[in-house]
Amino acid sequence: MSSSSLFSFMQNDLSLLPGSYTFRGNLNSRKMINRVDFQEAFSYYDKEVVIEIIDLFLETYKPLLNKLQKAISAGDPENVIMHAHSIKGLAGTFTAPAPHVIAASLEEKAHNRKMSEIPALYSELKPLIEEMAADLEDIRSRIQNGRSIL
Repeated sequence: MSSSSLFSFMQNDLSLLPGSYTFRGNLNSRKMINRVDFQEAFSYYDKEVVIEIIDLFLETYKPLLNKLQKAISAGDPENVIMHAHSIKGLAGTFTAPAPHVIAASLEEKAHNRKMSEIPALYSELKPLIEEMAADLEDIRSRIQNGRSIL
């Protein structure tokens, strides 16, 4: 599967799966990703596809955060909206409620042109996305080795 088709899959197809946007977990849980919801959402797919989707996130999250940070620094609300929306979707796809909520707030602040409030939200979001990436690396390893992700 190509990167562009995987990205399209992540943005469109997974949004229809159970657990991909309804968070039952605690926003302050030890793990960034709600693994019960993750397992439910991705149970329909071969492990190779799930690993490819995780790999795509791991390859793209840093450039996406950099683009968001540059848009914030430039005071560019339209690009903040676009990049925050992408991050919100990825966090929802991977059942990560805390970054999902903060990215949604970033998107809303940019829509409402409250740019002065955005840098603080980005400062909260970045380490959560980094924790999400570390959690996905662990999930990827567990899937690859045939171990439970729970």
